[in-house]
Amino acid sequence: LAWGGITDHDTVAGALEAQTFCQPDGPRLLLGVEITARHMDRDTHVLAYQFDSINPKLCGLLEEMRRRRHRRHKARLDALARRGIYLPDAPVPEVPGRRHLAQALAETGLANSLQDSFRRYRSEFSSGAPDSGGIPMIEVLAAVNDAGGKAVLAHPPQGTTLEGLRTLKGW
Repeated sequence: LAWGGITDHDTVAGALEAQTFCQPDGPRLLLGVEITARHMDRDTHVLAYQFDSINPKLCGLLEEMRRRRHRRHKARLDALARRGIYLPDAPVPEVPGRRHLAQALAETGLANSLQDSFRRYRSEFSSGAPDSGGIPMIEVLAAVNDAGGKAVLAHPPQGTTLEGLRTLKGW
């Protein structure tokens, strides 16, 4: 049987919904999530697979990350407002990110494309509320382990060393 996976940022909602469409004799869906962790003073993305989706520790961590994303989204909207740019009708998704804001700016004609939004509003997109970044890596890995899952580094940031990878493996 074929396998696939859905790893949305900081939520399992899409993966759980997709599982309802899987048939016993059809493709299988590997439950996953991409979690924003903080490691070595930068956000680092961790993919988690094969975990208990109702584990309280992991669910609490994902809920905290979504709260942080909403604080960061508000900080970005505030930064745009300081430039006189308001997006009162822009939808706020369950897990907001820079792409959603870039799309709203493009759709309202304040940018020509997603790429233009990222270029034109770079400083506003960099605005973040205090404590709006990732959750400490050791806490993310502990929650994934507690839920019986497997953690994988999604895309190691530039400057990742073998020593750093060994530390992560130990955690």
